[in-house]
Order: sequence, then structure tokens, then C-alpha cells
Amino acid sequence: MGMQLKLRMVTIEDLVPEGHFLQKLEDTLDLSFVREEIAHLYSRRYGRPAIDPVCAGKISAGRITHRAKGFRSKGQKLTNG
Repeated sequence: MGMQLKLRMVTIEDLVPEGHFLQKLEDTLDLSFVREEIAHLYSRRYGRPAIDPVCAGKISAGRITHRAKGFRSKGQKLTNG
């Protein structure tokens, strides 16, 4: 018999409970201005594409508020309590 794989789409809303601090932060904190402010620091011709600075800022804020040391520990902390 062959092995079957199941895929399940998961969104951040599935992982973070409604009313959680990170949901409130997402609704309140607008970092969209950051892209334009630091665009001159990135090369368009050389190197790999940069991590989206807004995404990096949100990850950093989440790590700071949850004292997580990495992406995996942050996710475990959010889903386990």
C-alpha cells in the first residue's frame, strides 16, 4: 500500500486565538511605512531578495513579547499557551 499525505492550510488566525495580544498588536500597529523608509538600503540588482521588513518587524515584536528564541519556539509558545 502506498503512503497518503494530507495537506492542511493553516493561517495565523488558526494559530493565534481571537483577542490574544498578538491579534490586538496586528490590528493596532501599522508598519507599512517601513518599506518606503528603508527602500534605499536594499540593492535591486545584486543579491537575494530581502525579507520583507514589515514581516521581520512583526516577527521581532512577537519574539520580544513572548521571549522566544526562534521561530519554532515562538510558534510552540503561541499554540501551547
